[in-house]
This record gives sequence, structure tokens and C-alpha cells, in this order.
Amino acid sequence: MIKLEIRDKDGKKKIIKQNWVTTRQLLDGIALMDEKFTDRIDYINAVAEFMAKILDVSVDELLDGIAAWDWNNKEADFWSQLLGGTDPEVVAEEEN
Repeated sequence: MIKLEIRDKDGKKKIIKQNWVTTRQLLDGIALMDEKFTDRIDYINAVAEFMAKILDVSVDELLDGIAAWDWNNKEADFWSQLLGGTDPEVVAEEEN
């Protein structure tokens, strides 16, 4: 599962969860990470499009819901979860 916290248009926290990510989507993500981008803007837009597709939200909702100073952390957390990092559901179960 991938879990990401963003803000809605009113500034309230919103949790987006995706319980099913296919291996094909994983391969698309790996290909994106290997792609060479001409600048940071193209990179962020491409990653935001990929994240939005995986999380089944609009790109605008994602870009408008993450603070500029938090983008790097949210992006790193997303990749960690996609590539087999810690599943937030497993951590929550272990803490209880």
C-alpha cells in the first residue's frame, strides 16, 4: 500500500491511500527514475503525473496539496513505499 498525506483546497489534511499497485506500474516508476530530465521543473511535473496516476488523484490536487518545502519529503516517502520500503499499514499494526 502507498499512503500519502496532502492538503485539500481548504487546507485540511487528506490521506490518500492506494492498496493495489501493479508490477507494471512499478516498472514504469523505475523507468521514470532512470530518465534524464533537462531541468528540475520537468522532473517534478513528470513525477507528480506518475504519483497522481498511482494514487488515482489529479495532478493539480497533488501539486496544490503539497507544500513547496515538503515536496522532497513527500516524493521520497512515495518512492520508498513503491520500491518496497516500510508499508505504513504494517508499521501501524506493529505499534498497536
